[in-house]
Amino acid sequence: MDPSPPPAGLVERLVQRRLLLTGSSRDLPPRQRTIGEAIAWSYDLLPPETQTMFRSLSVFTGGWTLAAAEAVVGVDGALDVLDGLQTIASASLVQAGEQLDGERRFTTLETMREFGLACLAASGEIEAVGQRHADYYLSFAQTGGAALAGASPGVSLGLLAAEEANLRSALA
Repeated sequence: MDPSPPPAGLVERLVQRRLLLTGSSRDLPPRQRTIGEAIAWSYDLLPPETQTMFRSLSVFTGGWTLAAAEAVVGVDGALDVLDGLQTIASASLVQAGEQLDGERRFTTLETMREFGLACLAASGEIEAVGQRHADYYLSFAQTGGAALAGASPGVSLGLLAAEEANLRSALA
């Protein structure tokens, strides 16, 4: 039996998700009316350079490392990336975890990522940030490919697997 819903079921799920983001209850404060407004409220509380960082982080799919963020964000020393990530995490827009090699890995919920991508597109930064993302993952894939032939291919394969979504996104 095929577990995937029929096209009509997919459309209904998307409509329900969109209503969750855009539908509202008028008797609540603006920041509590929709998920989109709650995210916008948290985003608006960030300093401008941290807002820029959050928008840039939205190009990542499935998470990222500090090194990836430093390569892609492109704040040119105006903001320490780790400090910016901590500020964004304290606003509950990003979560931190660990990956196979013990390195910190950051993620964001898809709803927050979609908000960030919309802000990135509206700011006109999407092409430049997308290019930095693609450049970083080209280098990452080349380095990872060489490491597979090295002493610990299992770890390298695990790291490449963790970045699969970003590698696919960079190819697109």
